[in-house]
Amino acid sequence: MNVFLSRNDNKQDIVIAWTVALLIHVLFFFLTGKMFIKPPQFAIAPTREIDINLIDTPKEESQVQQQARPVIKQVEKIIPKIVKQVVKPIEKLKQVIRSNGQVKVEAKPDYIQNPPPVYPELAKQMHQEGLVILAVDVSRDGIPIKVEIEQSSNYRMLDQAALKAVSHWKFQPGRIGDLSVESNVIVPVRFKLQS
Repeated sequence: MNVFLSRNDNKQDIVIAWTVALLIHVLFFFLTGKMFIKPPQFAIAPTREIDINLIDTPKEESQVQQQARPVIKQVEKIIPKIVKQVVKPIEKLKQVIRSNGQVKVEAKPDYIQNPPPVYPELAKQMHQEGLVILAVDVSRDGIPIKVEIEQSSNYRMLDQAALKAVSHWKFQPGRIGDLSVESNVIVPVRFKLQS
């Protein structure tokens, strides 16, 4: 029985020793951990007060301003003139549209009075036929300002004959109400041999 008690006491002593050793290690770990490892610290830096002092403008700036005044006055005189030059025609155009309620009418060629293009003799002999489409910018007076080939007939002689004739034509100018305006018109010219 004595042997049985000593074994039991031995086990208890071992368990107590292990527990004490574990407690010492845990205690040592927390104490040394707190001494060597510092927890992160979060803080917001205190804001500093900023003083703003209003001061008078330096004399140099006022001198620059004084030098700029004549230029500013000249610009102020010119701007209304420019605005009037731009706004007046626009306002007049708006009034015409409002008063008449009419849409812009494009220019039209006068097919009766304008002579047709001359069919080049060489093109006839070579049996060249085709359609030339011309884009014409027409002035307020009905005179072609610019004539360009929009679509070629694929024959240079036919294209040139069409350009030459149409550049001398008279047109009915484009209109907005009673007001003649510059406009664009497409003029087709067909060259076809009669069989």
